[in-house]
Amino acid sequence: MKRIMFVFLMALLLGGSAFAFAWWDNLEDSQNVSIGTGEGVTLEVALGTDEGADKLVPAGVVPQPGQTESYVLTYDVTLDNEITGDLTLDVVASDILVNGSTDLSSYIDVDIADDNEGRIGNETVVVTVTVTLTIDSGDPEADIEALKNADITFDLTFTAAQD
Repeated sequence: MKRIMFVFLMALLLGGSAFAFAWWDNLEDSQNVSIGTGEGVTLEVALGTDEGADKLVPAGVVPQPGQTESYVLTYDVTLDNEITGDLTLDVVASDILVNGSTDLSSYIDVDIADDNEGRIGNETVVVTVTVTLTIDSGDPEADIEALKNADITFDLTFTAAQD
């Protein structure tokens, strides 16, 4: 009986550790965005800028407390008026800044995907934005040092228009 309890406790501890690591591995945030037909909405996104916010580390690096391999941002996008047909939904990231400068922005990857193949109608479309940091072994050491604990900002522009 004691062996069974021991095995159960070990499984619980190891499972809890794996869950905690997965939570630290990436951070998620969700928002609602309402756009008008033919009009755009631009949001300024700031990552790691708040005191105590987790900082981005390159994929493959084991995140420590206060670090994350990716930010996953989810936007529930709706139109502010009912329409009769679908429109093309376009989401673009621009003005990527690292510590307020474009010098290191090439290291930041912003991947944008939606659950409706770039179309929007009267239903909510979920847009997922994943932000990662890519560093190669040949990159300058000064750049790698500057990216540590960096604040990252960029603009996301959502538009819906007829084809």
